[in-house]
Amino acid sequence: MEEIVPLIHRAQVGDSEAYGVIVSRFQDMAYGYAYAILNDFHLAQDAAQEAFIEAYQCLPTLREAFAFPAWLKRIVYKHCDRLTRGKACAAPLESVAEMASPLPGPAEAAEQHELAGRVRDAIRELPQEQRVVTTLFYIDGYSHQDIADFLAVPATTVKSRLHRSRSRLRERMIDMVEEELKANALPVDFTQETVEQAVARAGELNKDSRYDQAEQLLRDVLTQAPRHPGALKEMNRALMHGRVYGQGRFEMLPELAEQGRIILQTSDDEYVHHELARTLLAIPAMPEAVAFLEEWIAKKGPNLERLGMLAWAKGCVADYEAAESLWRDELALAEHAEPDEILRHVPFVAYTLVDCFAAAGELPRAQRVARQAWERCRDLAAARGQGWFSEDTDWMMIFRTAELDVQEVARFLLAHPQSDAGPKARAESLCVRGWVDAPEAIVAEWLDWVRERIEAREWSMLRSFRYSIARGLYAPGEWRAHCDLAQAIWELLGQADAQEAEDQRSYWDCRRDGLWAAVLAKDWAAAEEMAGRVMRERGIQACGSGLVYMAVMRGLPTPPEVVKYVEEKDTDSYDLYDWYVVAREAAADGDEAKAFAALRKAVSYWTNSPYGCATDNWEKDLYWGKLRDHPEFKCAFDERRRRIGPVYGHLHYFPGW
Repeated sequence: MEEIVPLIHRAQVGDSEAYGVIVSRFQDMAYGYAYAILNDFHLAQDAAQEAFIEAYQCLPTLREAFAFPAWLKRIVYKHCDRLTRGKACAAPLESVAEMASPLPGPAEAAEQHELAGRVRDAIRELPQEQRVVTTLFYIDGYSHQDIADFLAVPATTVKSRLHRSRSRLRERMIDMVEEELKANALPVDFTQETVEQAVARAGELNKDSRYDQAEQLLRDVLTQAPRHPGALKEMNRALMHGRVYGQGRFEMLPELAEQGRIILQTSDDEYVHHELARTLLAIPAMPEAVAFLEEWIAKKGPNLERLGMLAWAKGCVADYEAAESLWRDELALAEHAEPDEILRHVPFVAYTLVDCFAAAGELPRAQRVARQAWERCRDLAAARGQGWFSEDTDWMMIFRTAELDVQEVARFLLAHPQSDAGPKARAESLCVRGWVDAPEAIVAEWLDWVRERIEAREWSMLRSFRYSIARGLYAPGEWRAHCDLAQAIWELLGQADAQEAEDQRSYWDCRRDGLWAAVLAKDWAAAEEMAGRVMRERGIQACGSGLVYMAVMRGLPTPPEVVKYVEEKDTDSYDLYDWYVVAREAAADGDEAKAFAALRKAVSYWTNSPYGCATDNWEKDLYWGKLRDHPEFKCAFDERRRRIGPVYGHLHYFPGW
């Protein structure tokens, strides 16, 4: 939800139009969340209305704009709680009602009430956490990531809760949703006017995060006008945010790339150039990406982002000399750029290239890039919070990847003057120290910091640093210390009497078991013990991928619990591990056709960490026996190499459409 941040900033200084856009963006989410709690449409509408009134009044106190979704959710929850206790609601704030997009009117409320009446019995028996994600996903159409931001939980948690609710609702709910989508079908007598109206309607559906409905509508449009640029652009937005990001369907990226090419045949849209370049890099289709980026630069000229994308793509196809030459061009161009522009692009490009060169064994190149980027950027005062490269500890990652001494960076960052000495500055310092100090030197300080944030109810700050807390202790390989810290934080959150604390516990719940850390360290005894505990506490879905990885690394049969879990899943929700389990078991049964078809499905996914380490080891999996020598087995991996290039690094460029 990065696009909401500038709107929040504008609204905080009194821009009523910006707040109206914010209300329009989140009103269905607030209403759906309230309904999932209250199970009453009228009360849910009251709770949502009152929540937006309070949010407007309190918006200047919100410290982190990106935390708005989770902050709003807490306000909605408070008003739901007040309504269930029978307390009166505050009087409406007329100015908010005037500036905001209205909540559902009588006709819309009646339509929603009719649909909700049909599904009420089906969803009433769901546990609340499943009822919330089901309501937001099916009735309000929000993506997994939108819901995750709103609930302040990982997207994987949303996906897991939704999967569990699907297993209860099955075809009944899915049929109802399909009926709702069909209600938006276009009339048979298409005209240019109806096409344009439909495209405009799809655009509004995309803005409201109703991506599935937009997709259904646009597929009708494209059957009549298959090369309509506006329809193709909105389709790519619907697919990108609905299926790719929302459902993990990265195999749909080639469709987005092809549609982007069609748009550019009749349009010179710079936005489409940008998104098509990122899509080709994300497929990944590196040779095609190189050709497209070179053509784009020849046509439009170089800038810091275009040069950076091309440099990384060149590195991925093993043209290391050209990649480093483009990096030098990047530095030369940066000499004449504004500081904000430099910080938005140069560190991130260095991050990608260091990862690429190090993965390819081109360590001297990685070290040169790391040092040159650091020398260029370290003295720029506004180094934090710029674009993709947003933390001091990102510099630590660059230096460690390049096998340089992180102490040099740490000393500078720890001595760098902070604008304040508050909790944020303390956390940033602890993040850096986590890379260079012994765990016992900082764990107690982290726990004190977390405890203080809980007592001060500074939930957004606690959430904003959770990845950094984990990252610092992980980097030196102190995974056991990290697990102990995660366990302690999880317990502290459990002692807090607040919904916000409970929402954040799921993140630390996943981190405290340390299963993947033990697996990657090849500590099989610890990994097996942890997998057993995770399975008992959270079920097979929480540890299945780790069990598959362990079986692959040791050439052992897939655990029967994992096989049963995969067999019972809907194939539409399979991820790369699920497909690989199918491939493995088919190979063991001698079903070559099924084994190789599933293998191709599995390796079609992107291979950034931790998936890179998984798929790289699939090729060494002894469980395939003689089939490892089969031409089809080798072909599947060879095609993957040609598609991605020889470097299996991180995926750095994500399309947005």
